[in-house]
Amino acid sequence: MRPLTLLIVMLMFLSMQANASFPNICHSTEQNVKAQYTIETHTHVGEKNQQLFTLWRTLKKVAHQYPLKNVTQQWTRAQNGRLTRTQFFDQYLHAIEFETQSPQKSTDNHWQKKFQLVTHQLINKMNLEGSQGELCDLVEYYQLEENGVIHQLSWLPNKKLVSRYRVSSAKLSKEWVLQSVDYDNNKVSDFFNIRDQYLNTDFADIGDNESDPVLSKLIHLGFSH
Repeated sequence: MRPLTLLIVMLMFLSMQANASFPNICHSTEQNVKAQYTIETHTHVGEKNQQLFTLWRTLKKVAHQYPLKNVTQQWTRAQNGRLTRTQFFDQYLHAIEFETQSPQKSTDNHWQKKFQLVTHQLINKMNLEGSQGELCDLVEYYQLEENGVIHQLSWLPNKKLVSRYRVSSAKLSKEWVLQSVDYDNNKVSDFFNIRDQYLNTDFADIGDNESDPVLSKLIHLGFSH
């Protein structure tokens, strides 16, 4: 076989192998993920607000971090589907664990809303307007108008991530825009491990710990609700 022909055959083989294995990279729901967003809100009177938001997730834990507020909400999913919500106050290195939801209330929709910001139930109701790219770069464009509310979604189906999501009505519009994605296992693990070290108080025990100056301040600010 001539060298040039052999080279072409080898390149074709490598390309086929790469295409066969490449979709596995898209299975990000089995990977640790850090996704950074901006959330921009507009009101009908012209008020505008922008905040930073970071979605952290593993297979069993999801956290919504609001860096400018020094607050993180975390949901942990047990084997039976039961969800536990913990609120971390990063400025005070303190956490409050709220009542665990029963498996009946811990629905897949509830978990999906935390895990990927939109549920499959909502996506299935929306109209697919088109798509772009392929494999990991595939983006699907959806829209839905319901009860005076318009939903516009750019969805990364192979990453289970929102690229852009806008909800608008006559009074308010709110838009999530993906800025970056990081699959660094150590970085995500460190984020959750650090918060596992916070002083944790069960919500039911707050009344018995009002002498704690940090808890007293959180109660005064209404953070415990």
